[in-house]
Formats: sequence, C-alpha cells, structure tokens
Amino acid sequence: MANERASLRRIAMTATNILLAYPTTEKEDVEWLGYDPDDDDDDDDDAFDDDAFVDSASASAEDADATISEDADATISDGDDFDAAAAAASTDPPRRMPRRLRVHGGLVHTAVVLRLREKRLLKRAVYWLKNREDDLDALTYQVEEKARAKREAEEKIRARAERAAELMREYATAKTLATATVDVPAATDASAGDDAPPAPPRRASVAVREGDVLDDVVTAFIAATDGLDHETHFTPIRDALIGSIVPRPRLIARVPVIVPSGEKAVVAIRDGDDPATVVATFCELHNVPAASVTRLDAMVKTHVANRAKRRSLISIPVVAPDGRALLFDVVEGEQHELLARASEWALAERVPQDAAAQLANAAHERLGPVLVAIPVEIPGRGGAAVTLFVRDAAIEAVRATAEAFAEAHGLGAVAAIALTREISSRLNPGTMRL
Repeated sequence: MANERASLRRIAMTATNILLAYPTTEKEDVEWLGYDPDDDDDDDDDAFDDDAFVDSASASAEDADATISEDADATISDGDDFDAAAAAASTDPPRRMPRRLRVHGGLVHTAVVLRLREKRLLKRAVYWLKNREDDLDALTYQVEEKARAKREAEEKIRARAERAAELMREYATAKTLATATVDVPAATDASAGDDAPPAPPRRASVAVREGDVLDDVVTAFIAATDGLDHETHFTPIRDALIGSIVPRPRLIARVPVIVPSGEKAVVAIRDGDDPATVVATFCELHNVPAASVTRLDAMVKTHVANRAKRRSLISIPVVAPDGRALLFDVVEGEQHELLARASEWALAERVPQDAAAQLANAAHERLGPVLVAIPVEIPGRGGAAVTLFVRDAAIEAVRATAEAFAEAHGLGAVAAIALTREISSRLNPGTMRL
C-alpha cells in the first residue's frame, strides 16, 4: 500500500509540473478561441455548422491553390502527391470531420484547442490520482485477500477438527452396553458383640462396553470388590448385565473404505438409518475431503439398494464377547469372499477380528458343498482373482449367482452372461457350447 501511495504521488506531481509549464491557463485559451471546443451546447449551430465547416475547408483549399500558383516549384506531399486545386474543383461531396473534432481557424486554433484539451486531461488525471490515494485504505489488495482466504481456510480446518473430535467421542468411542448394581455384604466386625445389628450392605456397580469380554469384566469386578466371591456372584452379575443390554437396530449394509489416515473403516447402515446422514457423519469423523463425500454417498446408497434386492442365503446368530446378541447374514453375491465380508461385519459391529475367521468358516459350512469354483480376475485389484463358488446346479440359481457376482464386483451385464455360460459348461462337461 505504501508503494502504491508513493507511485500515485509521483505521477500526480509529474502531471502537475506539466500543467504549470504551460504559458497560458484554461481560461486564457478559451478567451483567445472565443468559444469552448468541448461545449456540448447544440443551440450554437454556427459554431459547428456543417456548411460553415465546408466553406472553411473550401477557402483553405483556394488559399492553398493561390500559394501554389505563386510558387510553381512548391509541392505539397503527405506521403502521396496531393493536388489542392483538383481537390477544390472536385464535385465529390467533402469528407466531414467528426463534429466533436472540428475546429475553426486553421492550425493555430487547432494547436490551442489541443493544448486546452491536454490541460483538461491532465487535470482529470490528477483528480483521479488524488481520489485513488484517498480510497487506498478502503481497498482490498491481493495479498490481503489471500491472507483472509488463508485465515478462513484455517478456521474451517480447525472447526472440522473440533467436530471430528466431538464425533470421535460420540461414535468412535466404545459405548456402555449395560450397567449392573450389586449389594455387597458388609465385612463382619469381630469386635462387635453377638447382639450388634448387622451392618447394611454397600452398593457397587459394574459396566460392560462394546468390545469388552463380558466374562473377564465380571471376573475382574468380583476380584476387586471385597465381600464378593466368584462362585456365588459370577452368574447373577453376568445375567444381570446381559439382561440390561439394549439391542441395536439390525445391520443391513456395510461398505468398506480406506479413510485419509490410511485405515480401513466401514460405513455401517442399520435398519431405520438415513444413508445420507450416516455418510455425512462418517466423512466428518474421518476428515474425508469434500470432493469425495458425494461419490461416497452415491456408492453407499447404491450398495444399500442392491443388497436389499438380493436373496438372503444364510443368517447366523452370534453372541459377541461383550454379551450382545448379533446376526451375521450373507446375501447372494457375498458368498464368494466370506472372510472379507466377515471382517467388515466385525468392524461394523465392533467385534474382535479374531472372530471373523471362525464366522467365515461357519458360514462356508452352512452354505453347502461347492460344485464349481471359477477364479475371476476383477479390474482394479491389481490382477487379483476372486473365486466364484457355485453350490446349486439349477439354471435359475446359476443365473442368479452369476448376475449377483457381476453386480457385486462391478463387471456388468455382459460379464454376467459370460459367467453363466462358463458355469453351465463346467457343470455339464463334454457338451458343446453354442
């Protein structure tokens, strides 16, 4: 700002010095001309009358012709030969100078008008420079704009970090599933007589959280509380905690993603949830860039809709180590990667990952024997193949399995037809494929 102010003053000083160098003032020039060439008064028709200007031009041509006659050797050239007499005698209509530029009186008058307009132009420039300097403090500069934008961006980042921390406390922290209060018998006072009334029992509480091992929590509580013993109190306390657990809505979809921190997380959609709200909360929780939120929202909604249309194959009741009663279900299209699906389910339900392998093995056994196994290379997986398992030879089941596999892995309808033909060929070896 200081540099611009100094530059404005230098330019204004230069223009002022030029104005002071003129030998006359504006007023003196106007008085000498006898009129103001910049006056827009249309009532003064004589000053800018077209005929008067033509007469003046003709007179100038006659004067030029007379001069040429007196001096035969004189020539007039403006880059091309110019014949003043021929121009004066021409019957062509004269070319008219724009009305605002016409000046009476020849070259001297023209020079005075030019000088007058230069003065006015310089004065306007000086006034503009002064106004510009006066407005400098109210202007927004690029550097200031960038600094303001940087502050706003930092404020958004800070607000988002605070929001993520709040959501982390609300959603990512293990929730308390149940709390049980136990009456603990008071210790016997040997110094008191037999007739002394018994001391009232004291109360102690124990809580179990998501991801805890319920039996370990109860055992640790009994060991840390005087007056309780494992044999007498373990089962009642455990049953009281299990009976107090409020089941959560059923998990209907789970979408695995890699969040900006590099960790694998799961967008868990439960019965009754609004997918858009869940995705928005998930993105805030994991600092997902705004550009990716819309894409993730569309992917989750598509996944929820497609999974709801597929046939359910098995549902396995699961009792989590923390005492919750859960349900692991597999729909058509998910039976080909049971371990991955069980791992995602464990993340969504906050169950130890150690249970994923056991759950996948149990699901594999319940689904029945495999008739055909076809490795299929999936685009975008670096050449890794997924094995397509077929457990039912009926053509309707084969077609449903192929279509669900293609949809789940983004292969398209053409791939589903090709997979159906390949499965049928393997189920019927030796037959000709048309």
